[in-house]
Amino acid sequence: MNASNTSTDTAVFSAPVVPGSHGVLPQGNSAKPVAALPGKIMIVDDEIANVLVVKKYLERAGYRDFETTTDSTSAFRILETSMPDVLLLDINMPNVDGIQVLERVRQDPRLKHLPVLILTANTDERIKLVCLELGATDFLLKPVDPMDLTPRVRNSLQSKSFQDRLQHHAAELELKVE
Repeated sequence: MNASNTSTDTAVFSAPVVPGSHGVLPQGNSAKPVAALPGKIMIVDDEIANVLVVKKYLERAGYRDFETTTDSTSAFRILETSMPDVLLLDINMPNVDGIQVLERVRQDPRLKHLPVLILTANTDERIKLVCLELGATDFLLKPVDPMDLTPRVRNSLQSKSFQDRLQHHAAELELKVE
């Protein structure tokens, strides 16, 4: 993206950090593109508008690698092939709901450490508890606030990176012991 791009739909800005903002959203008119942040983010929500809004917030923060779907029945297949670093998952979806997707994720040894952030309009505390008991990493209510979303995604990606490095180091140690 070049520096002359001023479209707020896809432009990413680097601006002075406003206290409390953590540099999440652009401030003022000092628009400069920033480098892409690492991490593949998968968004599963049956409402395309929600997918696009969440993706836009994260693009503004510097993320570029996304897998998205509005079809919950294909979510697990996409998860297996794309192996994202974090999953943003709606709960109330037709056919296969988010709780069923979360259960399958936690049963798969390759995905058991995948951070899963639940994004839902459902305010039922029992649903929240079920999700957290099943291993959801975090829970955000819709409409999603980018000031909450962005640092939670960043923190989840950092935790995943640490977990991946720890697993890699453990595998190296096992090879040395053999």
